[in-house]
Amino acid sequence: MKTYASIEDFIIQGRPETPHYCLELTQIGRCLRRLIEGFPGEVAYAVKCNPHPLVLEEMIHHGAQAWDVASIEEVRLVSRLSRVLPARFMHPIKPPADIVEAYTHYGVTDFAVDQEEEVRKFVRIGIPPATVTLLIRLAVSGHGALANMAGKFGVGGDEAVRLLQLAQSLGFQCGITFHVGSQCLDPMGYQKTLAQAIAIAESAGVPIRVLDVGGGFPARYEGDEPLFSVYVDRIVKTLSGSLLEGAALRCEPGRSVVASAVTVLTRVDAIKTGERLVHLNDGIYGGLSEINFLNCVFPVKVWDDLGQERMGNAGPWRVTGPTCDSSDMFKKMYSLPDEITVGDYVGFGMLGAYSPSLATRFNGYGAQDWVQIVNGAPL
Repeated sequence: MKTYASIEDFIIQGRPETPHYCLELTQIGRCLRRLIEGFPGEVAYAVKCNPHPLVLEEMIHHGAQAWDVASIEEVRLVSRLSRVLPARFMHPIKPPADIVEAYTHYGVTDFAVDQEEEVRKFVRIGIPPATVTLLIRLAVSGHGALANMAGKFGVGGDEAVRLLQLAQSLGFQCGITFHVGSQCLDPMGYQKTLAQAIAIAESAGVPIRVLDVGGGFPARYEGDEPLFSVYVDRIVKTLSGSLLEGAALRCEPGRSVVASAVTVLTRVDAIKTGERLVHLNDGIYGGLSEINFLNCVFPVKVWDDLGQERMGNAGPWRVTGPTCDSSDMFKKMYSLPDEITVGDYVGFGMLGAYSPSLATRFNGYGAQDWVQIVNGAPL
């Protein structure tokens, strides 16, 4: 990966003709340390959010504690980088062969489940129950999350109680986990779900070894999102004096660790001035998919082809990507300089989470290349 002092330096020296991910590793260390220092338990990075090897290596360098993985391929990836940090297999549905490989070859002992078949699967394939913790995933409402994750995984109160009791009767250690949804802007989402988890633990009457509150802590795209400390305070106060206060506490941040580490640098291919429409060489099918997925305003900056930032009057523009699909367009209008022109560069910040993982090559477009920015600041 080539290295540049800044995005401006990359424009001047590299003259990029294709969209690029501009990676600023210093942002990762800063964000990860803030979470580790602020959370009273284990912080397990959600690998799916951005699995780039340099990103994961930077986390190891800055004291990563564990990995939240969702597939055997992610288990293999993190194990190649470090055989010391534990991997927590938190996808509730897993093929038997993946469980065996994760447990036998990579020492994974913590697994999420949300149905009886998944609990009994461990017994059928011969995994010693006493060596494994099964975390029952709870269903949630998705209150306050920009990306609601309710509906696919999780079980309600009575079924969660039954699964905990079943797992304990079969000899497994027990845990509880949930995910309030991605980019959760209301700490009450955690309080409400924790109250549900406490009631389930009381009804089940089995020892709860681990409580995993999942991810969902917001990145600061627009700048007014609640601070991580607000969520931690709500979690700690809700657990205080409850049956779950003594369980090993975990969380699974992703977005709040890596979002600020990547700027996607695009170039203007065409301008329809009368319609105030800007055509870029990347869009929602490529490295900018998160912009529509979250539907919030991402930071943006425009440079001319000499690397000089355009600072003139700005107004609302519609923004579209390069594909032949007419839906390849931002939902929101963006404030861009009135003098923006073909050949200018447009950088969208805070795209280190999910966009690199979700990018496609639809129509042959989409960011693929990476450069590293060593002295830059997030947009």
